[in-house]
Amino acid sequence: MKVWRLVPEKFAEKVFSGEGSRRFSGRWHYAGCEIVYTSSSLSLALLEFLVNLDISVMPACVKVSATIPDSIKVEKAVTGKLPADWRFLMDSPELRNIGMDWLERKKSAVLEVPSAVVPEESNFILNLNHPDFRKIKLGKPEKFVLDRRLFK
Repeated sequence: MKVWRLVPEKFAEKVFSGEGSRRFSGRWHYAGCEIVYTSSSLSLALLEFLVNLDISVMPACVKVSATIPDSIKVEKAVTGKLPADWRFLMDSPELRNIGMDWLERKKSAVLEVPSAVVPEESNFILNLNHPDFRKIKLGKPEKFVLDRRLFK
């Protein structure tokens, strides 16, 4: 399975470092973790990038893929337990606890979660400290030009 990240070019060398998750909490984790959010497709990665982007800025970007071998277990978040309005909760202990529980149990290097932007599609969280993370083939950053029509 191939997953994708889209990041500003200035972070190209740190795309799989976990620096962002160590510094800031996210939808599925509290700050201090070493994880990386990825998406099931490049187009979903673009949407996830855009919803977090200051629309007045159009940064130079890079796309980076990661290939998860079939031998790596992918755990799926139990979506039936999500609050009804989970997509719109920006600071949800319930969602963060799901991710933190997965990290603490250490049973898999990858957690599949629904995208808040397109809930029918998935994002994949990679645990950088899980032994199986070393089996994931990380791609090299490649230039990705944002279509200017996205900023009209």
